[in-house]
Amino acid sequence: MSRTSRTNRREGPPPDMRLALGVFIGAVIAVGLFVTVDLVLSYRRAVTQAEELALIQVQLVEQTLTNHLAEVRRGLAGAAREADLLAGAGSGIDDEAAAGRLLAEYFLFLEAVANAGFYDSRGNLLAVLRRSEPQMPRECHLCPAFGNSHHFPGTDTPGEGLLWFAHRSHEGSRLKAVVEESYLTRTLQMILGSTMGGVLFSREGDVVARWGDPRGHAAALRADQGQGIDQALFSGRREGSLVAVTRARSLPLDVAVVLCPVFFLGQWRSRVIVLLLVSAISLAVLGWFLRAVHRRAAQIWEDRGARALARERELQLRETHHRVKNHLAVIDSIISLQVTRSSDSAIRHLLQDLRGRVAAISLIHSSLYQAEDLGRVVFPDYCNALVRSIRQACGDPGEAADIRLEVEDIPLPLETVKPLGLIIQELVMNAFKYAGDSPGLVVHLRFGRDGSAPGAPSEPANSPEPANSPEPIDPAQRITREKGKNQEDQAGQPRLHLVISDNGPGFPDDFDPSRGSSLGMLLVEALVDDLEGEMIRWNHEGAHIKIIFSLP
Repeated sequence: MSRTSRTNRREGPPPDMRLALGVFIGAVIAVGLFVTVDLVLSYRRAVTQAEELALIQVQLVEQTLTNHLAEVRRGLAGAAREADLLAGAGSGIDDEAAAGRLLAEYFLFLEAVANAGFYDSRGNLLAVLRRSEPQMPRECHLCPAFGNSHHFPGTDTPGEGLLWFAHRSHEGSRLKAVVEESYLTRTLQMILGSTMGGVLFSREGDVVARWGDPRGHAAALRADQGQGIDQALFSGRREGSLVAVTRARSLPLDVAVVLCPVFFLGQWRSRVIVLLLVSAISLAVLGWFLRAVHRRAAQIWEDRGARALARERELQLRETHHRVKNHLAVIDSIISLQVTRSSDSAIRHLLQDLRGRVAAISLIHSSLYQAEDLGRVVFPDYCNALVRSIRQACGDPGEAADIRLEVEDIPLPLETVKPLGLIIQELVMNAFKYAGDSPGLVVHLRFGRDGSAPGAPSEPANSPEPANSPEPIDPAQRITREKGKNQEDQAGQPRLHLVISDNGPGFPDDFDPSRGSSLGMLLVEALVDDLEGEMIRWNHEGAHIKIIFSLP
């Protein structure tokens, strides 16, 4: 099993969307059950309250009508008593004027009475108090008991749709009063308002007055109960409407009150809308929250995986650098063993140079292996370590030579550090090799940006020789990489300067690496070419080499 798989297993499995989906579905089911139960219970409460309201309203209508129509009965009884008193005093009512005065006295200010009539003992009409239609009948053959009333059924009967009250005095005269349907309708409207309907029925089931109930739910429910009502008070449902019916105690009427669903289910329907909106918003917020949590969990898991992968890659890179360093150490040991076994001094010098180059590359991998940032070499520390290695290789462990380092800490990629390290290795080794016999050897190594390299001499434009150089320079000693220079100018990046100088004898006048046997300078020129830079050589109290290049 690879390290990456072990790391991922330690970090745990990735978050599963099915868990969040399951939580969301569970929440939807819970909210749906809660809303359903709440709506069912609230619907039952609304219906129960509507039934109670309908029963209360129908009793209120019955009581109000009984009280209003009782005044009509009291007026009939009072008029009959006065007629009996007048008959007992010997001045009976036998003409139209006396009968008219009696009717006006008792019925003129009764709003419920539309018309009233006075009949003699033979049933002939003597006087009429008329307010509206219909006409009073000329004869009265109805002789009800005291306080009785009736409703005329049939379409041909005069007074259809009206409530008639009749009373007979002891001396035989009769009084009759009629209550119009419009009065009964106004009474129903006043009590029930515009939200409920009411219907008045005769005992035979005919409609006496109606307010509201355009679909006839009250009549249909009463028809289902039959012509007579056995219960004094009951309620029922008809096509969603609630109907409460009661029998008037002292009137030949049955009273019905109708509540339509818009009235008693209006609040319940508003509750349905509110609950559905709140549930939808809550579920939407929950879904958004679960999605955000899942995304965050997935991001955390991915970040952990990325960090684990980065750690794994870092370990692999460190291990790679460590192995390369060990392999180079083995190569160095083999070369060292070959040096001790070789009797040819020229071969030994070549092998020593090769060891130095191997050491320069090995130091890079050693620095990367020990560095915190695997992608960056601390160049000043690397130069110090490289110079110490060169001292040991050149037999100067006591540091008799003065090597002065002025290196700016600039982040350099690995592909730039390797050729720079080999260039420094070759040039410093050459300083020890060709100027080591000079008393008080001083080697300067300067590295920095354009214009900031410590001690870097500046050159005038189009000058064939560097500034501060009193000796003429052969044009062949100046090597310029125009390609690299143009690329640097186009990129606009600062140019880097590497200057290595010593106080030795300097370069020979006829020095030409291409015609000589010096492998080191050819290698330096090849490395400068790899950097796409330019190299300048000159003599001024020793050898000076300046390399200018740009970062890739």
